[in-house]
Amino acid sequence: MSTSLIVGLAFWVGFILSYKLLKKVIKNALNNKRSKNKLIDEEVEKFNRDMLEYYRESSEKYKKLDAEVNKMMNEALDKAHCIIKHNKQQLDQILDDNARFHLKKVTDQVEKAIGDLHSNTASIAACAVKKIMQGHKDDRHSSEVISSLSRDLSKKLH
Repeated sequence: MSTSLIVGLAFWVGFILSYKLLKKVIKNALNNKRSKNKLIDEEVEKFNRDMLEYYRESSEKYKKLDAEVNKMMNEALDKAHCIIKHNKQQLDQILDDNARFHLKKVTDQVEKAIGDLHSNTASIAACAVKKIMQGHKDDRHSSEVISSLSRDLSKKLH
């Protein structure tokens, strides 16, 4: 046998053996990679489930929080309306009291002015009667009666 034939056969035997060995190594590497991908897929699925659960819990918490905030806002608005209503009633009461006070004050002043007007009118009337009587004096006796009547009339009118 020739050397080149032996070298050729050795090359093919080495190539076939290395091919089988290389095929086995590549197959094992691909299987390892595939099993790692399965783990990664499982991890991705678990992550998706965890995120969906977290989103659901967060949504429920948000709904509860939103309901509580709305409840607090409604209570605050109710309290504000009550305070406004109470203050409005107090203001109305104060305005009514002040109006009554000032009306009484004005009424008292008007009554005093009417009283002053009556007394001034009586004084004027007494003076007028006195002057008229003095103008119509006939005698001395009638003048004394008229003087006493005029004094009495002045006192009675006041």
